[in-house]
Amino acid sequence: LHVASNIRIIELLLSKGAKVLAQDNNGANPLHYSIKYSLDCTKILIQNGSHIMARDNKGQSIIHYAAMFSNVE
Repeated sequence: LHVASNIRIIELLLSKGAKVLAQDNNGANPLHYSIKYSLDCTKILIQNGSHIMARDNKGQSIIHYAAMFSNVE
């Protein structure tokens, strides 16, 4: 789910039980990375229970990731 790059893949993974709150080794969850791909990917994760204020191990939120990936949507 962390590298799912489109809505269809995200929906498929969610339907198969993927966890929106799963964290990688850096403490980032799929929401952190979804902003890299599209706002629609981000929205679907939020609609399925992802926490918009979640922070990784460095304290970075989705806003930090949006800036890092140069996504201004």
